[in-house]
Amino acid sequence: MHLLLEILLCLVLWYVYYSFLEYTGHRWLLHKMRLANVLQSEWMRVMCRNHMKLHHGREYEHDEHHHDDNPLQLAIAGFFPSLLTAFFVRKIDPFAANLLVGYGAGYAILFYAAHLEMHLRRGWFFSRMALFRQLDERHRRHHAEPNSNFNVVLPLFDWVFATTASKQRVLPRITTPVKKSSAVPLSTNSA
Repeated sequence: MHLLLEILLCLVLWYVYYSFLEYTGHRWLLHKMRLANVLQSEWMRVMCRNHMKLHHGREYEHDEHHHDDNPLQLAIAGFFPSLLTAFFVRKIDPFAANLLVGYGAGYAILFYAAHLEMHLRRGWFFSRMALFRQLDERHRRHHAEPNSNFNVVLPLFDWVFATTASKQRVLPRITTPVKKSSAVPLSTNSA
């Protein structure tokens, strides 16, 4: 019973943790150039430019993935805070640290698959689920109102920081051809 309680507590804590990472990363790394400028990070500047100008600068639904938001780069950006947190949590509770890493891996896969399905419409099995349709509608509203709905799959901190978009303005469900991408490549050599 103690183990089950610890697992449930960790799942709630890690939900809050990853919701916070998703929110802060999306809001202040991908939508604001200020942090990249303060840290003088060209890598962060490129991520922000690609996200705001390319990802938000085209139709919500599109035919192919153009690396305007490079999933590997996003995963790496979220991986480092998780690894650092797991290092400190391991000193207190190794089991909780393992759950943190496992939850993070599951979250990364969920985010990648859900975000691709939201934009590319591949018809994956989960796309007909009510929860996915609700998250898709939230993300569609984010594209209509980019200063809202920063949480894509873990919508907690939009509520905490009062950045949830109104349900009145929604992008139409129209699929149009995508023009060739002008995404700036993200290199791992930039600091």
